[in-house]
Amino acid sequence: MLSLSYLYNFEYLYSFYIKFLADTVLYLQNFALYISLWVLGYLLVCCVVYRKYARRLPTRTRGALRAKRVLIVVAHPDDECMFFGPTIFRLCEQGADVYLLCLSSGNFEGKGKIRKQELWRACQELGVPEQNVCLITDTRLQDDPKLHWPVSVIAKLIQHDLEALEIDTLVIFDRGGVSSHANHSAIFYAVAYMFVEKLMPKSKSNYIFF
Repeated sequence: MLSLSYLYNFEYLYSFYIKFLADTVLYLQNFALYISLWVLGYLLVCCVVYRKYARRLPTRTRGALRAKRVLIVVAHPDDECMFFGPTIFRLCEQGADVYLLCLSSGNFEGKGKIRKQELWRACQELGVPEQNVCLITDTRLQDDPKLHWPVSVIAKLIQHDLEALEIDTLVIFDRGGVSSHANHSAIFYAVAYMFVEKLMPKSKSNYIFF
């Protein structure tokens, strides 16, 4: 009788242990599933909120610059993507009126026609309307990495657009032209020339150098 009672108790404890273990595993599985669904739902809500609201907050769109009408001056087609792409895309996305002034067709390797078409397509992808893109064809502004463009010529072109388009933010290359390209640097020196000669519009403007 004792052995039968012992065996019965052992089987009862074993079955209880198995049931407890199964219930524990099931609970942990359900808990993990619940947590996973909760985290996934939270991330989805965050993505929706970010796309709908956070990317359009005034402090993110214009910040201290309060850019509404922006002129970006580049030397050649492809500069708009290589050096200013994220800036242009962000400004267009946030509703600023972006204008692009390209000072040459980039014909250094004889591919000027192709690069012109690439410029139009790139601006379309970045969000700049076709009517806001101006490509200059001037024999004094030939694409050449060793050619220093006349700053007075560039200054007149920039001055015209600043006044005609009522620009409040000007975006250009820094003194080194980012890549040390002489044509890029010429844009910086042209703007510096405008300050020295007091050719800048009197209205308050922002100036950004890349």
